[in-house]
Order: sequence, then structure tokens, then C-alpha cells
Amino acid sequence: MLKVKRFCGVESYPLSAAKWYVLGNTMWIDMSFSEGIDLHDDTKFLAQEPTWVLSFKINSENEIKSGVIFENANESDEDVVFYYCEHTPTYKNRIEIVERQNDNIFVRISGECCDINYYDGSKGNDILEITAWINKK
Repeated sequence: MLKVKRFCGVESYPLSAAKWYVLGNTMWIDMSFSEGIDLHDDTKFLAQEPTWVLSFKINSENEIKSGVIFENANESDEDVVFYYCEHTPTYKNRIEIVERQNDNIFVRISGECCDINYYDGSKGNDILEITAWINKK
């Protein structure tokens, strides 16, 4: 379940699909979510099914093991993207590999982005958090 901590409270979006893979020296995480629950009045009518694509620099796939943490500040605005009505970069991205079993990883991921419904910065940033098992592509 993706938790989106907004200025008006927490919204939840069930994880519908997720995969991870390595291209070159980058680990990618692709996640899709179902329409949210516990939504606030300003997002209920939007009926969005968000997606979140993250990337983390690594030296090799052997680094992806239990207890490892990777971070991506996303200073270029293109390494990590959250989609909710429109694409927006996420910052302060962090992934902790809690456990790895073969090609499956149990992770804690967090990041932040501008508010999912107010893109002008007037409501501050939202905090995105998810803990889930993700399978290798």
C-alpha cells in the first residue's frame, strides 16, 4: 500500500503491479497502483491510478542484498517520476532492501514530491512511502 502523506492527511493507494530490474549500473523500480482509498475531497473525483518509477545507481546487481540502502536525490528532475494526473519528479528517494529471496526483494521506499493535486508548491511537498515485496522482471 502506497501512503501519500499530504497537507490534509494520509491517502492510501493499493499496489497493483511492481517489478525491479537492472540496466547497466542502474536498478529500476516500476510500480503501479489502484485507485486510492481514504481519499480527500480534492482527489476523490480524479479517480487516479498512480505510477512511480525510481532509479538508483549501483555498481552491480550483487549489491542488491538484505540490509543495503540506496538513495537518489533526483537533482536532474528525470531520474524518478511519480504520475498522478501529470508527471512530477520525486526527491529524497530512498530504498532499503529489507530482505532478498532469489529474485524477490522486500523493500521500504520513500520519497517526496509536490502535492499530487496542487502543483504550484502552495501546499508543500507530499511524502510517499511504501513497504512491499517486488519481483524481478
